[in-house]
Amino acid sequence: MTPSKERTDFWTGDVPWVSPKDMKRAILDDSIDHVSHAALQESGLKLHAPGGVLVVVRGMILAHTFPVASNSVPVTVNQDMKVLRPVTGVDSRYLAWMLQGLESVMLSLTDESAHGTKALRTDQWANLAVPVPSEPAQVQIANFLDEKAARIDALIAEKERLASVLIAMKRDAIDRAVLGEGTDKSGLPLRGLEVLGTIPEGWASSRMKFELEYVTSGSRGWAEYYADDGALFVRIGNLTRDSICLDFNDIQRVALPDATEGVRARVREGDLLISITAYLGSVAVTPADIEEAYVSQHVSLARPNCLRALPKWLGYVVLSSIGRTFFDLQAYGGTKVQLSLDDIRELPVPLPEVDVQGERIEQLEARLRSLNELASHALESAGRLREYRSSLISAAVTGQLDINAYKHAA
Repeated sequence: MTPSKERTDFWTGDVPWVSPKDMKRAILDDSIDHVSHAALQESGLKLHAPGGVLVVVRGMILAHTFPVASNSVPVTVNQDMKVLRPVTGVDSRYLAWMLQGLESVMLSLTDESAHGTKALRTDQWANLAVPVPSEPAQVQIANFLDEKAARIDALIAEKERLASVLIAMKRDAIDRAVLGEGTDKSGLPLRGLEVLGTIPEGWASSRMKFELEYVTSGSRGWAEYYADDGALFVRIGNLTRDSICLDFNDIQRVALPDATEGVRARVREGDLLISITAYLGSVAVTPADIEEAYVSQHVSLARPNCLRALPKWLGYVVLSSIGRTFFDLQAYGGTKVQLSLDDIRELPVPLPEVDVQGERIEQLEARLRSLNELASHALESAGRLREYRSSLISAAVTGQLDINAYKHAA
């Protein structure tokens, strides 16, 4: 359970309070949140001794992953967790590995809770038949998987670190392109974002509003027009912070009635689509082959006038540290961070000549293609390693893998 947030003394202790967000390691010796001994005594929380098997039984993570871990220190857990304590004759490390090996089975048993999230009720899996070899065999399997999984995890982490470095390199490449790195930067500061330094001599310092025909956003209430067929409906999920391309992995369509103000929010080639709630500054520049499409109320449609700035140039400005810094400074709304259309209009824009913009965009996109390919290879490799890890665990705990023969072959 969750102790009262109104009792600050409940949240100033040193007892790990484990929740699903902590379940990213096989062995837990700490957590993000901690509670006091007063919280344990007055809130009915139970302190679990080391050697328990912690599992997530509620949360959207159960849509694709069944997190399992062991605790090496005393912990308490929130209401989305269960702590299993094996009976005599069952090794706790083996139990943890066995549950991981049955991940696909456990996920198949989940259902929707009353709040619309995923849930795994105890009565759904308490009577599940599981493989339990002799205790010496359990220890042998646990030792084997401890060693092998640690090696695989290290390789996965290495691939993910490489992907992170490549993503950082992409951001750096974008900044270098739109901030004029590699050229004489003895010009004026970028008005409104002097903290970023100066722009090259000969470049103009503009604002987005001077480079646009107009800025608008989608109408409210279009969810009632959702349909299997119809025009594309561009939502925040279709915009990213990785590129200026639309992401249509998750498509929503709308069938609009005749009487609608949709014309104002209809997308055409070269429009800038920018998120104004949630993931601020996610952006896309619509391509030439865009079909009939409209933006949601959470997406601004900024239409370039193309007099001094190429649409892609403006898109990369939004994607750069210029956009990130400016929109972070302008965001308002307390817990619901959002931007106004005026914030879009006031975005500072470094502006070289159009031919320079084109040259820099061409060079930048060649660099981004190379980095994207490398990052994709790294993440695909990490994915294959995860699949191998899962299959190895499953084979070991179900007896399909002869551990001694495997060790000899290795």
